[in-house]
Amino acid sequence: MKKLLLLSFFYLFLFSLSCTREVNVQLPGPVVEEGQISGRVILPQNTKADTAGLVVLSSVGSSIPVASKFALDTSGKVSTTVLNNSQGDVLLLGYNYPGQTDYSISSESTALALLMNTLTLRSLSLSGKLEMIEKIKADPAYKELVQQVTMGLQAGRAVTDTTNTEMIQAIATVFKSTTGLRTTATTGYKDPIKITTANTEVLLQNNQVAHTYVAGVYKDNKAVGPKYVIAGRTLFATSLSEAAAGVFGDGYGIPAPVQFTLSGNGEYTIKIRSGKPFAGDETLESRMARNENVHRFLLGILRDIFPIPLDCNEALVESVPATLTSIMAKREMALENANSAAVFAALTLEITGEALQSAEDLLEECGGDLDSFKFLKSVGKTFSLLGIATKFMTAANITAHTNDLFQAKASIDSCFQVVGLKLVKCGEQPVYRVDTVSGGNQKGEAGKAFPKPLVVKVRTEDGKPAIKATVNWVIKSGGGKVSATESETNYDGIAQISWTPGKGEQQLEAYANKAKGSTTALFKANGFDGNDRKVEIASGNSQQGQYGKELAKPLTIRVLNGEGKPEAGVEVTWKILAGGGDFGNLQRITNAEGLVSANWKLGPSGGQNVEVSVKKKDGTPAVGSPVVFTAGGGKEGSLGTLILGTWKWIKEYGKEDGQYYEETYDDAEDIDYLVFKENGALIDRTIHVHRNNELDESYGSYRVDENKRELYIHWDDDDEAYAGSIETLDESKMVLFSEFEDGYGYSEFERVAESGRISASKASSAKKTQVHRKPDSVRKGHSPIRVRDKY
Repeated sequence: MKKLLLLSFFYLFLFSLSCTREVNVQLPGPVVEEGQISGRVILPQNTKADTAGLVVLSSVGSSIPVASKFALDTSGKVSTTVLNNSQGDVLLLGYNYPGQTDYSISSESTALALLMNTLTLRSLSLSGKLEMIEKIKADPAYKELVQQVTMGLQAGRAVTDTTNTEMIQAIATVFKSTTGLRTTATTGYKDPIKITTANTEVLLQNNQVAHTYVAGVYKDNKAVGPKYVIAGRTLFATSLSEAAAGVFGDGYGIPAPVQFTLSGNGEYTIKIRSGKPFAGDETLESRMARNENVHRFLLGILRDIFPIPLDCNEALVESVPATLTSIMAKREMALENANSAAVFAALTLEITGEALQSAEDLLEECGGDLDSFKFLKSVGKTFSLLGIATKFMTAANITAHTNDLFQAKASIDSCFQVVGLKLVKCGEQPVYRVDTVSGGNQKGEAGKAFPKPLVVKVRTEDGKPAIKATVNWVIKSGGGKVSATESETNYDGIAQISWTPGKGEQQLEAYANKAKGSTTALFKANGFDGNDRKVEIASGNSQQGQYGKELAKPLTIRVLNGEGKPEAGVEVTWKILAGGGDFGNLQRITNAEGLVSANWKLGPSGGQNVEVSVKKKDGTPAVGSPVVFTAGGGKEGSLGTLILGTWKWIKEYGKEDGQYYEETYDDAEDIDYLVFKENGALIDRTIHVHRNNELDESYGSYRVDENKRELYIHWDDDDEAYAGSIETLDESKMVLFSEFEDGYGYSEFERVAESGRISASKASSAKKTQVHRKPDSVRKGHSPIRVRDKY
């Protein structure tokens, strides 16, 4: 498409030719209208060239000389006029410029026109051209060129005869002596194309060179996307000294940069070529760039020749003749092997000349007339001649366009890696900071995804969200799995996945890359076996009741899942193992707290046991299953009745100051007994075994709270004190429980007959059981006591 547009410009320049004006002739010459130039046609004496059918042509008109005089319109501040014969041969040239008083066409004007149409002098500004005209006219070699033009016509040759080597050499001699230009480096030679990136956008900008580049993008050695044409700058020097120093100003502004996007992660190679001949680079980009530079070269020349008709643009775009393309195809090999800027410029001039000489069909596309074609063809012959003359000039005596083409880099290859929405050079890695947002420290069933996703935020080195960065999710331990091993961040730098754990402790790492300076996010979690269950007694075990009666507290168990949390909806099985009895208010399915309970009515006699079974999901017994409840039964009657008799203190156990303790009295030197009487009297008897069964006794009273199942003791003048709750009470065993300031304790007794060795006499000094009270600030409804160390 770019090439098509360039060709369109070329063809546009070929138009803009107004119809030939018939001059109203009244001797001695034509009438000169406002805005026209007029002058005489001065042919050398003894001219042998064919002078039949003379006509003076400009880019916008024509005039038939009358009495050797002409008048016609021109275009632009400087212009070229052509004197043709009926055969279309160029006999003379004119060169028109501001301040000129004589527009005559002669050997002198022809020599000046030939020089001013050379490539370098065309690149001068108006002031630079005027300066150059004065310099040329003052140079002695200029007169030799004028003489060669004259001699050519006298020998019957047209001015554009490319076999006139003497005149061609004279053109080169004058050019060299008047300009003496040399090539110096410009700012763009080192880096002719500026490459700028932002996210995944690439911008290619011409860096003050006059020639064109073509860029191609490759991924995995395959071309992706179109070819991109990076236009050169149209440059002009304002003076010969600036041209000599390589200083050129913008002729038509800075070309728009080329911009494109690299889509998708991976490595991309951008090949940028100038098409410099003889570089040994025959990539597609190089061939395209060479053709683009030839086109641009031609357009730079033709831009000075014709005004552009606006109404012709669309027609040329829709129907572009193949003239120029076919000419360049024939010269492709020659262009490719051009080993200097001068040779390349000469070839380009020859191509320009040939194209202009066969441009009739181009003009017809825009309604051009015959005289327009004649002028264009004549200028084409001139350029063909100058193309040959250029070969005799030094390499420096060329346009900035051709000079830059040979001075700047022929190829520029850049490799970029796309990581998300970030571009880095190949071989480099972007530094990312990956932070945990949520999803860590979860617990869940192995084989099932955690309820919360794992979420990270990725930032670049400057703290901005990393957009479309690839996050890698790697399981470090636990054997679980993830929904994706890679995911892409959104425009907030957020990425997430779901995590399905294995059994036990789990660890997972998230990172955007492993570049030095990058950070990673570590997630920890725990997976439990969903099949696991555990059962435990919650309350109701080891109760003391009455045979045939329902226990005061229901039997309650708790079911926990593999995570250790209460599990609802689990079916349990109740079974009475011993003692008979029955269940009331029986529950078989655990509630939301994992609890299930049943009321137990004791059997008529003997030991009482209940079994509760729970199974895992796979039908195997749960951990702790079955659990067994035990209960003690007594004869029917009140606790006050059941407690009557003599009880031997067996042991005390519990927890104090964070430490568990247990004291057994079976093997103690002192054996303690409590004797409960029907009238509420209480006797504490201590037999000192090491003193020959010496007996000490203390006397007090007791009280049983039937409703609360609690025992209270009163020694002598002390206040009544809470001895403990009655956890177990039957015909053979009694267990008391009490809490105190720094722990709790159980006191266990067994029922015995009166010992025959117990003396009836009362010890001279009775010792009391020491009572320890909890402070009021920690009491739970009572002031609990415990019976300890007797003195």
